[in-house]
Amino acid sequence: MKINFTKKQYRKLLDLIYAGEMVVNSVRDSEEKLTEYEELEQYMYSFAKDFGFDDLFKYDVDLDSYMLTEKYEDEDIFKYINDYDNYVFWQQLAARLSTRDALLEINKDKNKKQQQEPLTDKESNALFKLQTRFEKKYYREFDKHGLNNVNVELKR
Repeated sequence: MKINFTKKQYRKLLDLIYAGEMVVNSVRDSEEKLTEYEELEQYMYSFAKDFGFDDLFKYDVDLDSYMLTEKYEDEDIFKYINDYDNYVFWQQLAARLSTRDALLEINKDKNKKQQQEPLTDKESNALFKLQTRFEKKYYREFDKHGLNNVNVELKR
């Protein structure tokens, strides 16, 4: 199979490949990396010169791989990744805190043995409503104050 790309399409594809490989492998140690994604990324970078983008990637003989140049690191994809990271951070923080708080409220009248049992349908419905209520409060708080009012108690 052969796929034809315009120069503009190939350039956008490079950004998607970079972002995708980063999502897949940035959280993994070097021995856990999914090499098939790295190999595909390297393969696609190998065509950069053919499309006139040799200023974005340079081949490093010692590492036997294509590396990003400073010019590429100034590209918009890094802003998009940062925007995404910020979005996920606030969404996850609100979701996890609201789940914690809702479970605490649902379980406050239960003893420890019962807390380990699955929730009833009634409790699950109540949990969902509480989570939604808490999430809205957290979103308003974070929109207004960011992390300024967030405190963590470290237990010794």
